Amino acid sequence: MKNSIDWFKRARYGMFYHFGLYSLLGGNENAVRSEHGKDEYRKLMNQFKAENFNADDWVDCAVSMGAKYIVPTAKHAEGFCLWDSKLTDLKSTNTPCGRDLIAELAAAAARKGVKFAFYFNLETWLNDGNDIWNRQGMAYIDFIEGQLEELLTSYGPVALVWFDHECPYDVPFERFEKIIKKIKSLQPDCLVNDRGYSHKTIPYLLGDFVTPERHVPEVAPDRNLVVECCDSMGVTSWGYCSDDTFWSSEELSRRVSKCASMGYNYLLNVEPAPDGKIRHECVDRAAALGEWIRRHEEGLSASSCKIEPHSNLDQKASIGVSSLSNETKALYIHLWEWPKSDEILIPAKGTPVSAELEDGTKLTIRTDDIGMVLGGLPAVAPASQGPWFIKLGFKEKPEALPPAITKKIELLPGQSAFLAPEKAEISFGTSVRGIKTVWVNYFTEGKVSLGNFHAKDEKVSWQVDVPEEGEYDVYMSLGSIKTQSDAGFELSSGISSLTGRSWLTDHYSKPERRYIGKLSLAAGENQIVLKVTDVPNGSFSDVHGIWLIPA
Repeated sequence: MKNSIDWFKRARYGMFYHFGLYSLLGGNENAVRSEHGKDEYRKLMNQFKAENFNADDWVDCAVSMGAKYIVPTAKHAEGFCLWDSKLTDLKSTNTPCGRDLIAELAAAAARKGVKFAFYFNLETWLNDGNDIWNRQGMAYIDFIEGQLEELLTSYGPVALVWFDHECPYDVPFERFEKIIKKIKSLQPDCLVNDRGYSHKTIPYLLGDFVTPERHVPEVAPDRNLVVECCDSMGVTSWGYCSDDTFWSSEELSRRVSKCASMGYNYLLNVEPAPDGKIRHECVDRAAALGEWIRRHEEGLSASSCKIEPHSNLDQKASIGVSSLSNETKALYIHLWEWPKSDEILIPAKGTPVSAELEDGTKLTIRTDDIGMVLGGLPAVAPASQGPWFIKLGFKEKPEALPPAITKKIELLPGQSAFLAPEKAEISFGTSVRGIKTVWVNYFTEGKVSLGNFHAKDEKVSWQVDVPEEGEYDVYMSLGSIKTQSDAGFELSSGISSLTGRSWLTDHYSKPERRYIGKLSLAAGENQIVLKVTDVPNGSFSDVHGIWLIPA
């Protein structure tokens, strides 16, 4: 198993595919179930043709990105299977398509030297009590085990099983644990992810790796977790969604960069069209991302590193991340945005011997107490897609210094304060499986937000020093999609508090500023706490900043 984990960590990149009956409806793969009755939904099987599905094209898309493994959705929550399962009528071979798509994908992956894996959702929504497994008198957990055995014994080597949603609550953990052991017995080199059972009820991590969704989080340093960040090209959906938009290849590159700086894998989803064809928007983005990855393979394959570059003049909190080669001692700076001056600050100590841009431009280096200042950057960013890389050579391994930017906010009499997302304190007190549930988002246009609030009582805080007690008008900038709107929050200072509800904007990356009330601060140090009080639609807005203006 150690060899499998080692391979997985070296692989770095995988490609996800969400495809099923929901693709025919052109809406979010989960939302469409609540919008259609089961009888109406089941009729989609008569329309499922996948006439333009080509397994080689699907795998070629992954190869163009540099993915080393593929993860198609063998079965999503609807219960419809993309393989010829002997335990259900809800399968692709019972449709006009008439094909075992999983078999074709496994064969194509083997031909092209890409490892095969599959996604398996533990729900079967379409079941009406008259399916094959029902007629055989099987319990639901036996049906799940039987389907997994089919997938693990019929399609050659399986690199990993990617569970989603949770096993029914009436299934004892010990029973599900036996299924994990059976997976390992059938495929000794097969990894299993951390989903599949309620982690609130078991004493330890289930599976070989954790799977944060649509973000690159920090993890508890003492957990030694293997992390795979799953992401989608679509902004709001995983399956084909007719009105969805796509992230740019540059934005996706930044996420790959962040994963590299943390030592994580990156699993990127594409959303095939209803006819089974990979859409050109996905093909183009995969190819552009792959070209960028190959150009920066040396820096992306280096080890994780906590040294972040800073703009030397405007003192922005961070303009990128870094990675470090343990063999050559080279430090790779990933610039997410091009600095406004010709200098940047690297908060690290060591003996640098060289510094150059990815195009070979030599940079100057000077050192002082707060780190190294790199000079001579061109006024205009290279023409190639960012992030852009700077390679620094050292005589010995460099060490990170404390950031030059303090998170503490100190005010003069009558001065206003801006509580920036990157200055917030985010504790592990609300972590799930050792992963921070709230994190800082950096968008390509320079916006920054705090995102991924999903539960009541999740909170962040800022340290603010004021010279004397006083009252402040509070303005908050939030960005929200529908699932983030109308959520409750409380903002408190220790001597005062106010409450409110989030509001809908065009997107969570597009904030709107509103006045939310008055807050009193005590003389001296104040801890300003933002706490989520309820999430009726599933999550709270992205927080783009809070202003405190003397009243």
